Amino acid sequence: MNANLHRSWTQDEFFSWAEKQDLRYEFDGVQPVAMTGGTMGHGHVTRNLHGTLLAGLGDGPYKYYGSEADDVATIGKTVRYPNAAVTCSEQKHTSRLVAGPVVVFEVVTSNSLRMDHVVKVREYAAVPSIRRYVMIESTSSPHPLTKAADGRRCFPIARNLHLPSRIAHR
Repeated sequence: MNANLHRSWTQDEFFSWAEKQDLRYEFDGVQPVAMTGGTMGHGHVTRNLHGTLLAGLGDGPYKYYGSEADDVATIGKTVRYPNAAVTCSEQKHTSRLVAGPVVVFEVVTSNSLRMDHVVKVREYAAVPSIRRYVMIESTSSPHPLTKAADGRRCFPIARNLHLPSRIAHR
């Protein structure tokens, strides 16, 4: 008899478990998945991204999230932990998820290429509020790339990341 010995977790079960862990995990809709370890280059690019977003967004309607507990729900029950997310939606201080993300940033390493270039492109494209999925390739290219959430457009981003003052809604 073939019986499924492992049942799927719920998001609440995942969050309850994840907050007790020392490492960061994402949730693939079934079970926790350990995030790959970052490199010094990944950390440098992520810090620069956070500084650029913090300074560039100022006191306008858009807010960036990129510290602890800034998860983004994608399709189904999946929960991702991008390096940064931008939203102009009101956020509940008790929520574990960023509400209404419009831009999601991932700093890509060689360990995360398939996940970031294939799986997350599909997942972020399925979220109605996300207008842009930005992948910053810190290790493979001297010119980081950005890819639209629909996965079709790919172009270099400038050394200094400039966000539009207004992100058009679909």
